[in-house]
Amino acid sequence: MKPEDRVYWSKFLISIVIGLLSAEISASIEMRGVALLIIFLAAVVYVAVSKGLARVFLSEEARRMRRQVYLNGLGTYIGMFLVSWILTYNVLILAG
Repeated sequence: MKPEDRVYWSKFLISIVIGLLSAEISASIEMRGVALLIIFLAAVVYVAVSKGLARVFLSEEARRMRRQVYLNGLGTYIGMFLVSWILTYNVLILAG
């Protein structure tokens, strides 16, 4: 597996985890109404994860292309974050 693929799939898995945690936080009664904060924190996590994964998996030459490092997997991260958040939130609301 190429290093760029590792970064991509790592972002995919992390977006699911962040979506699950976000749903749990926003489904709790005392934390309702913090959706914008959660989305902002998810964006911060994305940037931090991108930097960290680039350092771990990519060579120095590949890291110089910063824009590509951040854009690789961005759509997948946003999509999977929202899907996992919405599905988990609805399951928690229906179960509770």
